Amino acid sequence: QLGGLMADGSAQADPLAEDHSGWDVIIQTSDVHIAHRIWRYAVDKRLRVFPEALRCRHAQELGLAKGWKDNACLLLLQGMHCSRMQLVKFLEESFLGRYVMRLYWVDAIRPGNIDDVRARLRAGLLDQGQGPFRLQCFPRKIESGLSEHIPDDVVLDPREYRTVYSMVLVEETIYESISDREVHFRNKPDNATMSKGNVASAVKKLQEAVLILGLELDRGMRVIDVGAAPGAWTALCAQKVQEVVAIDPAGLDSEVLNLDNVTYIQKKIEDAVPQLLLEDKLFDLITCDINKHPKAAAPMLLRLMPLLRPGGRLVFTVKFFGRNYRADLVAGYGQGKEEVVQEVVNQLGDLVEDVQCVWLLSNTVFERTLIASRSNSRHEDCNRAVEAALP
Repeated sequence: QLGGLMADGSAQADPLAEDHSGWDVIIQTSDVHIAHRIWRYAVDKRLRVFPEALRCRHAQELGLAKGWKDNACLLLLQGMHCSRMQLVKFLEESFLGRYVMRLYWVDAIRPGNIDDVRARLRAGLLDQGQGPFRLQCFPRKIESGLSEHIPDDVVLDPREYRTVYSMVLVEETIYESISDREVHFRNKPDNATMSKGNVASAVKKLQEAVLILGLELDRGMRVIDVGAAPGAWTALCAQKVQEVVAIDPAGLDSEVLNLDNVTYIQKKIEDAVPQLLLEDKLFDLITCDINKHPKAAAPMLLRLMPLLRPGGRLVFTVKFFGRNYRADLVAGYGQGKEEVVQEVVNQLGDLVEDVQCVWLLSNTVFERTLIASRSNSRHEDCNRAVEAALP
C-alpha cells in the first residue's frame, strides 16, 4: 500500500483511522551532528522542543557510517499521530525547521536496491498518483537517473507539480511514498540569516535553551550575564526582564550599553561579585557563554551562586579545547562528551540540582550547554560551600 492506494491502484481507507501505530517520516539534515541532536530532542521528553502532539513512538538515525563524511544525515521518526500538515507547519514556524533540508514521508518500507526501484517505476508505480510529478530521492544523485525509467505518459515537473514521489535508499532498504504537494517540505538551511538583527550569532544558544527549559522570561526577573561581551545574551534578556547585570572586562556593543535596564560592570568576576553582594539582591537567572576552559569557568560560576535565588536557573555553555580533544570529537561525531560537563557539575556540588547536559542545535561540536537550578540550600550554607570550594 502506497499513498492511500493499494498496489493495484484501488482505493483504501485511511490506514490511520484503524491503525494506532501512526505514520512515519524521514528527516534529512545537512550534518550528522544535527541529525543526532534532533534525534535527542525527539526521544527526550524533558527537552520541550517537539510539542506533545508531535511526539513520535520511536526515533532512529539512519545510515550511520564509520567515516564522518559518509553519513547519510537521516533521522527516521515512527509512530507519528499528528497530521502531516501539522508537522510541516511546525517546522516552518519553529527554529527547528532551519536545520531540516527535506522531509520524506514513508508509506512503505521494503528491502531492496536501486534496480528494484527502477523496475517498480517501469511497472507503473506512479499511476497511483496525479501528475505532474516531482521526484525527491536520497541519495539525491539518483534522481536524474530514475526519470528514464518512468513511462513516457507520466509528466515530470519539479516546479509545477501536484504529487511528490519520495524515495530513500539506505542500508539496502527502500522507504517510499506518494504524497500531495501541499505537504511537501523542502528547505535550504541558512544559518547566516538566523541571527539577523542580533549583535552576535551566539544569541541562538540562549533562545534555544530558554525554549527547551520552558522558561518564561518576564518583567519581574533579574538576570546576570557572565562574559557578556559583545552583549548578545544581555540584549536578548533585556527585551523581556526587569534588569540585566552584564559582567565582562571587555567592552559591550554600544546598542546594548544604551539599554535602560542593563547595568554594565566592566570587571572580572572575582572583582564584580563583592560589589553585587553589597546590593543585597537575588537573581532569577545566570547566563554564561564565556570563552574559557570548563575548569576555569566553573569557579567563576561558583562565586555567583550566593547571588542566585533558590530555584533560580543557570545556563552555561561548556567549551572544549585542545588538539587531542578536537580529534576525539571528530572521530566520535561529537557525541558522548558529557563527562567533561560532569566535572563542572562536581565543582558546583550540592548548590545545583535538576542538572541537564544538552547538545543544542546552536552549539558547535565543541560545546555543550549545562542547564541547572540552584538548590534550596540556605543563603548562609551557600556562602560557606562557596568559600570551602574556592582555593
